[in-house]
Amino acid sequence: MASMNDDSEAWAALARLLLKLHIIDDETFNQSFSSPQANPVGPISHGAFLNLFDETDVVHLVGEKLGIQVITVTKQNALTLARAIDESLLKQISLEQWREMRAAPIGRERGSLIIATANPLARHIKQSIDFTL
Repeated sequence: MASMNDDSEAWAALARLLLKLHIIDDETFNQSFSSPQANPVGPISHGAFLNLFDETDVVHLVGEKLGIQVITVTKQNALTLARAIDESLLKQISLEQWREMRAAPIGRERGSLIIATANPLARHIKQSIDFTL
């Protein structure tokens, strides 16, 4: 799947976007990558962990800026989302692989699989899924 370097570059791109949107400042940007306590899931969850901002608010701001639909998976809609996916496609990628990619299939639209990702700038995740499927 993806290399650690690909993940680092994708998270750095997302952190730069947060900086550009004035959600974080230069000091927070630098600390998010140098802190031994840094959350490995990425700059948004790390900033929320440090109580710098509300994670949901920032996810919606980033989605709006990038023109990406934000979907919140809840107990109420999880089953509906799961039913929309062809099980034969899902067997090609293991649950552990989805977790490693921090991605999840959430439905189908016009014959295409809709994938939710933790970092929309991680192009290698899309490439890995496209190659596998």
